[in-house]
Amino acid sequence: MDLNQHFSRYEDPLWDESEEEIKSSLIEVKRVDSKDKCIFNIIKNGKLSCTIDCSKLTKRQVEFLKTIEGMLFMLNSFKNGVKNLSEFKKAMGEEDVKIKMRKR
Repeated sequence: MDLNQHFSRYEDPLWDESEEEIKSSLIEVKRVDSKDKCIFNIIKNGKLSCTIDCSKLTKRQVEFLKTIEGMLFMLNSFKNGVKNLSEFKKAMGEEDVKIKMRKR
């Protein structure tokens, strides 16, 4: 093996990561807790896309959203096009039924 021949990640065309090539969007979920309030911010490509105020959800729903399954549920919901809180609560009700069935 010749040590003079090494591949640079930045010079190789296989590693071309220009803006035109990357087409997937980045969706983040951040939880903000204060003394009396809990808010989930859904951020898409660095811009705030939606805010979920936990005071409008039941305690059981909030506890579910704080789990890993809940975070994945939020990510999948917004990837699938949920745009407002009423659609989110409806989808969450359907997920709640699935969780009850799994626990039996």
